[in-house]
Amino acid sequence: METNVGSAAVALLLSISSAALATSATPEEVARLVGVFQSYLGKEPCVVNVMPTGEALDVKLDFMPLVSKLQKPDVSTETTPLAFKLVDQGCGKWLVTQDQTISFKVSLPGTLDLTASIGMLKGTGIFAESLTTFSSSSTNMSDIAIDETVNVPSAGTWHVAYGLKSVRRETMAQGPRARAPRVPFSMQPCRALWKPSASQHHP
Repeated sequence: METNVGSAAVALLLSISSAALATSATPEEVARLVGVFQSYLGKEPCVVNVMPTGEALDVKLDFMPLVSKLQKPDVSTETTPLAFKLVDQGCGKWLVTQDQTISFKVSLPGTLDLTASIGMLKGTGIFAESLTTFSSSSTNMSDIAIDETVNVPSAGTWHVAYGLKSVRRETMAQGPRARAPRVPFSMQPCRALWKPSASQHHP
């Protein structure tokens, strides 16, 4: 779970907010959990969304309202919200699952065009309050692609595209203060393309 896009933020926020998650998902507890996330991400509307669904809590973190306020007028950015599910396992343990696609795009006309995507991101892990991290986790990602075009007036236009077929990572942590979890890691070979534009100058 540590390798997925939102896992670091999830681990940090859960470690800080264990008291807020200690009871059932009443409206008061949901509001308290929203407050915990907002203490780190601010209170901009529509950024933090928490919805009870049966015994679980569906959490969605949408960073676009924050990005829109910070980015320059000539920059265009799009990104997928992070979505994950929390289920109380008792004894200070929480099942955290994530199953989604990820996409990111930033454009600065005439200077930069960057797109990145993950066709499938599936992660599951047990967050242990006593460890303040995931006691075990597994993450699978597939169809990872990055495409970047950069224009530098003095050097011309450069285009780079590369991808990974799949990435898998597992972690395990033990002890009251787990610092170095075991991290098996596997990755399928990537494909890459580098191509200067016709306007690229060569010495």
